[in-house]
Amino acid sequence: MFVLRVVTMLAILVAVPAWAGQADASQEKQRESFREARSALERGDLAEFERVSTALQDYVLYPYLRYAFLQRHLDSRVSHQDVIDFLDQWGDTPLANRLRNAWLNRLAEQGRWAAYRRFFRPDGNSRRACYQARALLERGEKVEAMRMAERLWLVGTSQSKACDPLFSVWIEEGNATPERAWERIRLAIGAGNPALTRYLEQFIPVEERPLVEHWRRLYSHPQRELDRLRPGDEWSTPLFVSGIRQLVRRDIEAADRVWRQRADDFPLSEENRAGTARYIALALAWKRHPDAAARLKALPVAWHNAESRAWRVRTALWGEDWSAVLVALDALEPEQRERAVWRYWRARALAMLDRGEQADSIFSELAQERSYYGFLAAERTDVFPRIETVPLAVTAEQLESFASRPDMQRIRELLALSMTLEARREWWAASRGLSDEAVVAAKLADTWGWHDQAIITLGRARFFDDLEIRFPTPYETRIDAEARRRELDTAFVYAVMRQESAFFPHARSSAGALGLMQLMPGTARMTARRLQQPKPGKWDLLTEETNIRLGTAHLRHLLDRYSGNRLYTMAAYNAGPKRVEAWLPQESIIPGDIWVECLPFDETRTYVKRIFAYTTIYEWRLGRELTPLSAHMPMLGSGLSQSVFRDPDSRREGAGPS
Repeated sequence: MFVLRVVTMLAILVAVPAWAGQADASQEKQRESFREARSALERGDLAEFERVSTALQDYVLYPYLRYAFLQRHLDSRVSHQDVIDFLDQWGDTPLANRLRNAWLNRLAEQGRWAAYRRFFRPDGNSRRACYQARALLERGEKVEAMRMAERLWLVGTSQSKACDPLFSVWIEEGNATPERAWERIRLAIGAGNPALTRYLEQFIPVEERPLVEHWRRLYSHPQRELDRLRPGDEWSTPLFVSGIRQLVRRDIEAADRVWRQRADDFPLSEENRAGTARYIALALAWKRHPDAAARLKALPVAWHNAESRAWRVRTALWGEDWSAVLVALDALEPEQRERAVWRYWRARALAMLDRGEQADSIFSELAQERSYYGFLAAERTDVFPRIETVPLAVTAEQLESFASRPDMQRIRELLALSMTLEARREWWAASRGLSDEAVVAAKLADTWGWHDQAIITLGRARFFDDLEIRFPTPYETRIDAEARRRELDTAFVYAVMRQESAFFPHARSSAGALGLMQLMPGTARMTARRLQQPKPGKWDLLTEETNIRLGTAHLRHLLDRYSGNRLYTMAAYNAGPKRVEAWLPQESIIPGDIWVECLPFDETRTYVKRIFAYTTIYEWRLGRELTPLSAHMPMLGSGLSQSVFRDPDSRREGAGPS
């Protein structure tokens, strides 16, 4: 299989050397001219831009030069016809929508509503939708404009200021009734946006406004305001439900106490009663409260959902009540019960109850799966984990044909010019419409060394068996060097990087984490200070050298903090040390697999499992002997936890490996 893969790759490389990496002289000249044209445009030398760009009209990235010119001169040199011509010629590129939206904004600012209507395409953007409604108003289509205004107004968040003129007309027409205002107040409260309710108070009667103020105070002082609620008051029931949920986030025991004492005082709907009781029971489980198991068990069957049923299993696991585990597993919905996670725990429970034959049967089935639970099950049955790769069945001809598409040619050139964001936009647009060709696209991205898009595209195609594409080994020299320096397992480092960024060096999370190992800037600065190295800037963290150096040092620091315990280390890498230390077992000794299963954050639980599974796969990819997962899953508990923590800064450079 491996020989066949090598032969196939050689055929591909021989067949299409240009797009596989080497640019010929004419391509390189075009790229250099492209850079010159962009530079001329940036410095305002339009004559030079025109001269150079005219010679590039046959270059695949010429649309990007034309777009850059139009975008830069929308306010002055661009005509209506210029935009139409661009959309007609390059309407199938991601540039088309970007230019259309910029032009729409410009038309709206100029009040050119007839032109706006012709160009507008619904895209979910509320600002442009408000402009379109204003354009309809100008045309005299008031009914439709007011209909759009109502949909845009009745949301739980503030809208763009571009909507203000539209809303003013809608309000002047008498549409902001108290009923609609209260509907939007409910939406704002549900969206956690009490500030919006201050604006909405003007649309409800004066005597009702204290209710809105009461609702706002529930966000800052939920227990005090709940104590003031009186059954029978208008709005007291929704205020009670909202206040309980807010109090749960601050003090679960207080919320539970108020709920049990006062829930029957209010005329709660079945939906509210079930939802709130379930939320409290779940919050108790997340906090590992001793009453959690009983509260989840006491919920009527109809009040449960998939999450509460799963947490009923987890609370039984935490108490190592194996009979209760089986009862809770039997209460899962049939489809939920067949998931690998719950099959594994059924086998674990059966084994602990001396029903070994039944347990082994389930473990043997699970051991055929390439997953966290499959690897754990393989250990339980003393078999080698099932890891094998199935290369994509993509021929050199398919690859060459796909690479010759105009969008793929543009992407290749954008990557060669380090215009990564533009390349990604093109790829996203191209890959949305793929079906059978998705595997060809993934193969092409992998051949380009564009690992994150190869991984993502294969995932969308639901093809998970080409492990060489899904688990690549880039940056080998640097990772090996830093892993040796920090005495880290290379497979472990690769697993972290694969999960964190899928090897996209410019990855940025919504929380602000950056680069290959997704370092927070503050963490990176602290790590650099610990290493007595220069403080890194954000751009530094987007370079492979700095990110791998500081990321591996941070990983080593966490391992030292937790005395080499990878469970705690990876949970802390994802959720932060403070949270992890709050999740440590306090009064009992818990097996490592149970501790992972009972982590309260879905994201962290999934993250830790993936790191363990990916480490095993990378050991296989690197030709190493596989380490049993249990080797990194010790018994955890209060007596053991005291020895877990030590001062990582006391560790000399180059202490023992983990």
